[in-house]
Amino acid sequence: MRLNWKYNRASRKKLYGHTNHAVTCLQFDEDKVITGSDDHSVNVYDIKSGKLMRILNGHSGGVWALKYVGNTLVTGSTDRTVRIWDINAGVCRYIFQGHSSTVRCLTIIVPTPSISSTEEHSPQPSQPLIVSGSRDFTLKVWRLPDLDEPVIDTDQKESTYLLHTLSGHTQSVRALAAHGSTVVSGSYDHTVRVWDVEHGKAGHVLTGHTQKVYSVVIDPKRNHCISGSMDSSVRIWNLEDGTCVSILRGHSILVGLLGLSGDCLVSAAADSSLRVWSAETGECQYLLAGHKGAITAFQHDSQKIISGSEGGLKMWCTKTGTLLHELIDDISGLKIFFKEWVAKPHGHMLLV
Repeated sequence: MRLNWKYNRASRKKLYGHTNHAVTCLQFDEDKVITGSDDHSVNVYDIKSGKLMRILNGHSGGVWALKYVGNTLVTGSTDRTVRIWDINAGVCRYIFQGHSSTVRCLTIIVPTPSISSTEEHSPQPSQPLIVSGSRDFTLKVWRLPDLDEPVIDTDQKESTYLLHTLSGHTQSVRALAAHGSTVVSGSYDHTVRVWDVEHGKAGHVLTGHTQKVYSVVIDPKRNHCISGSMDSSVRIWNLEDGTCVSILRGHSILVGLLGLSGDCLVSAAADSSLRVWSAETGECQYLLAGHKGAITAFQHDSQKIISGSEGGLKMWCTKTGTLLHELIDDISGLKIFFKEWVAKPHGHMLLV
């Protein structure tokens, strides 16, 4: 599989849908691809054939966020709602109406060992949760419905499933990251906030950025979180005491994307470059330059980095920072997602 990536042994497949509209979010596995769009719809494709299997209609505004676990899909929209879908049946089972503005980001949290559990690393949270972030300045924590349970009357849904409303930000919530019961949120108010979503409690307010925060990730190994901002910096924070551990400088404009894989931290910016950092020391190891415009998306692991900007898609070596392949050079804009399955000897990759 690694050799297939190294020597660019890939076939290209186009999935048709969302005609003349932007694909805003995407998730996939070995069976399916699910896409959200500003055309108000969600498409489900068969990943092997590329066939459009079903279109999920119901939102009255653009779909800006989606996540799924098993057969349960959660979407957030400019219509201010969070919808829960049965993927196989192709139907919306629940509509959560609690936000007063666009749902800009969301995540699904399943119970995992907590970062700092004192109870023998007991799984946290105690039940699967949805966390949604909105332009109404709030985060909301919902219980993830079980699709096999009876659907509750519409008027009762919010009170039944809404567990907490987390207030504190003074501008839009732009980014979320979660590990166990710990969620961090990045906002246009220049701050990063730490939350205990199991109990609905606010933790540290991480201040230091001088402009909007666009990206956050959690580093559970070191009990850190990392944020990228329009102020061109990347900051590493200690989740235990809320202090700023390091300020990573080098980018010259908005750091809109962050990714962490093991000890390798990658940042991508509107200055058309990516930087590879040591998550342990904060040292910049490589500068990846060669794109002609702002980096709009990237993914990475311990072997490779796939990055995209206006016009093209590139593949880099994570260990050396060298450019390996020009994967695509004839597109006008993109987001990227890739995944491999070790059970399949030839491997798979998806580029969107």
